[in-house]
Amino acid sequence: MTGALEQLAELIQRVSGIVVGPSRLPALRSAIGRVCPGASLPDVLELTADPRHGSATIDLLVDEITINETFFMRHRAELDAIPWARLLADALRRGRPSLRVWSAACSSGEEAYSLAMLALDALPGEPTPVSVLATDISRSCLARARDGRYGERSLRNVTEDERVRYFHDRGDRTAEVHPELRRHVRVARHNLVRDPIPPPDEVVFDVIVCRNVLIYFDPTTAAHTASRLRGALSGPGLLVLGASDLLAFPRSEPAHAKPTAKRRSGPRRRSTGAGAGDLAPTARPSDRPAIGEPMELALASALADADAGRLSDALATIQPILDADSLNTVALFIRGLVLHAQGDPIGALGSLRRAVYLDPTFARAAFELGRAQDALGDRAAAHRAYRQALEGIKEGTFRDPILGQADEGLANACRFALAAPTGHP
Repeated sequence: MTGALEQLAELIQRVSGIVVGPSRLPALRSAIGRVCPGASLPDVLELTADPRHGSATIDLLVDEITINETFFMRHRAELDAIPWARLLADALRRGRPSLRVWSAACSSGEEAYSLAMLALDALPGEPTPVSVLATDISRSCLARARDGRYGERSLRNVTEDERVRYFHDRGDRTAEVHPELRRHVRVARHNLVRDPIPPPDEVVFDVIVCRNVLIYFDPTTAAHTASRLRGALSGPGLLVLGASDLLAFPRSEPAHAKPTAKRRSGPRRRSTGAGAGDLAPTARPSDRPAIGEPMELALASALADADAGRLSDALATIQPILDADSLNTVALFIRGLVLHAQGDPIGALGSLRRAVYLDPTFARAAFELGRAQDALGDRAAAHRAYRQALEGIKEGTFRDPILGQADEGLANACRFALAAPTGHP
């Protein structure tokens, strides 16, 4: 890279780990226009080298090129699967009186407060033995997390009961985190790539949640960061990654949760049985090609876009892949998810049915096929898809080309869908 724009991209990657590839250079140029309006690229480069203002300028650029949109209880099924009572019992056996939770790359704090809410509900008593550390590279996001005031969009997945217990409505379509919830969350700045893990003055954690962040890194950095995060867990601790992160690893560095018991042969994962973003950590199957090739990175990008709700962007990335390889089951799966989310279950049905036909062991595709059939009112076909997935999981014959082996979480989702009398599972 020789141009000023490419040099800025390299600088951002060195500082934050975030890869700004050729396809994202226009976004970087737009970000520069917002951060330094009217400045030339050489001037911006010079500004980033300034001892007093350079770091702040880079921080602002990182803010602009990353997606900081989040909300409370995002992909709730994944968070609901955290075994709070078991983890606390393990901590007590080790002589620690409370649970330590780290929301790494917490954005504006909704995830950290969500984790505290769930722990408070699962571990009643006074005082509740949980402490959540919320960190992010973005100073502006951390300021919002400390402020603790959120609008209706951030609160859309919060139940009425949770809203009454954990928030104070301000009367201006915003709500403020209750002091009782706030006292369980600590906010601090941390750079996952450059800073120590665990963060300075911190010890090991029982739960680390770092979802849909590693996708921004190159494969080597993503794998190294995941390894460091696993090293910051207590013996039986749990690392929760996002679905898109699972495509970001080389084959030699699986992205799985630190095992809590003797591992059985073959990769295992905790599955939640929800949508594309509701996926817990996994070991990558040994026959999966190494990540890093252009198509693999494009699939990872599309899954990240779908997870963040950027559905049109996800489709725009997927379509050239399918034009080049109409039998790519992962691309068909993501296309089906996006079409369903866009309110096109008929289009979703075609993609998901083809993905399952091409790979009968693709567990999540079978589950999502059932959801599309449910949306179209074909309960008989939906039940067949759910039963197919459930039977395959029970027999250990279903695998997932993205996530590894399907397990009890997805099986429970199938059972729930089969028990639903009408409508969507």
